[in-house]
Amino acid sequence: MKSKSKPKLTIGKEQALALLSQSSKDEFIFGSGHDIFNLNDYLRWGKVAGVEKHHIEPLNRKHYSGSDYKSTIFVNGEPVEYLEGIDNKDLLMWFSGIVGADILQFGWISGRGTWARNVASEIYERLAEIAEIPVEQAMEMKRKANDIKAEDNS
Repeated sequence: MKSKSKPKLTIGKEQALALLSQSSKDEFIFGSGHDIFNLNDYLRWGKVAGVEKHHIEPLNRKHYSGSDYKSTIFVNGEPVEYLEGIDNKDLLMWFSGIVGADILQFGWISGRGTWARNVASEIYERLAEIAEIPVEQAMEMKRKANDIKAEDNS
């Protein structure tokens, strides 16, 4: 008996516009190469694009601290042996494949933060294409979303 496969995530114009309208406080795509977040955080942030648990659950795993300071995972300033969650770099790689963003051009970058910022930027450019708007307009949407969020917190 064949099992039913769950539908793949597809990002159309509506989902792309929703992602481009997210503020930095609740955005699904962001350029950090150092963060590991809880699966439920990514589900909450990705809800506007139709991201469901079955889409990203394979990215959720235990991440272990290394033997030196640079590879140690910290939670609230304290080192931990491991942290279960989704590494933002893994999410960026996965999502770039979903939207068809060309990230191979960033393979030469060795810094994880620099790599993540470049990949996030490439994803946003691809989202602008999907939304059929100029990149400048997409970046203006991001700026306005952050301005509105800042006003809400005043």
